[in-house]
Amino acid sequence: MRTTISYLIQYNINNITGLDGAPYAVGTQQSAGTFSVANEIKTQIEEYKPMIRLLEDILTQGMKRRHWDIFYEKTGIKIILSTKLNFKKCLVLGVPNYIEEIKEISDNASKEYTIEIALNKMMDEWNGVKLQLLPYNDKDMYISTISDRELQMLDDHILITQQLSLCSFKGVFEEPLTQWEHDLKLSKDVIKEWSEFQKYNT
Repeated sequence: MRTTISYLIQYNINNITGLDGAPYAVGTQQSAGTFSVANEIKTQIEEYKPMIRLLEDILTQGMKRRHWDIFYEKTGIKIILSTKLNFKKCLVLGVPNYIEEIKEISDNASKEYTIEIALNKMMDEWNGVKLQLLPYNDKDMYISTISDRELQMLDDHILITQQLSLCSFKGVFEEPLTQWEHDLKLSKDVIKEWSEFQKYNT
């Protein structure tokens, strides 16, 4: 969305004036009235461009209640998330006076969101995964198995979780990441020990 909005703004500016900054000619003659209107529109667009960037930051995926609490601590402006909140109200409250603060908070929120998505994706991939019990030879005995694919996924997820834990912007996800890494490593250790037990007792 951010790229699309910025592109449309720049596209309109370029169509009001040439890429070299010179106004387009209408036919073979220049119309002073037309250029006056065009320049006025261009000025308005240029003045509004910072608001577009502000809107992009406000709409960043990952902006949650906790991020607006941080904004309140920095600026004293309290934003109440509700269905009645719109961009106009943000402007009235004075949010444009703190564009840099919003940008910093928005950037952090976006980075935290990537961790949240990655963590949820890993957890979802384990839904429904179970150890299989298979009969062993002709004995009244069963052994548990797990596929090579799932063992590889376990190793991959441990590595991904460790990498995410090193991120300076992990923020509120530090505890969930620590717990998830612990669960993955414990699962790997249990599978290894159980495999060794089966190897020497079957």
